[in-house]
Amino acid sequence: MAKKVLATLTAGAAVELVLNQATSLSDFKLLCEQQGYQWESCHQEAERYILTLKIR
Repeated sequence: MAKKVLATLTAGAAVELVLNQATSLSDFKLLCEQQGYQWESCHQEAERYILTLKIR
């Protein structure tokens, strides 16, 4: 689902994703490398990870 949302954004846009599994972080790192997204930040809140990506 995240890939569909990311595909609709224009250059310069940022999106914040809420992940519930730490293993998802490695998936998104790979997605950033493959699709050219910029990994802006990531922090943990309780059992969730808040990831911010920017569209190049």
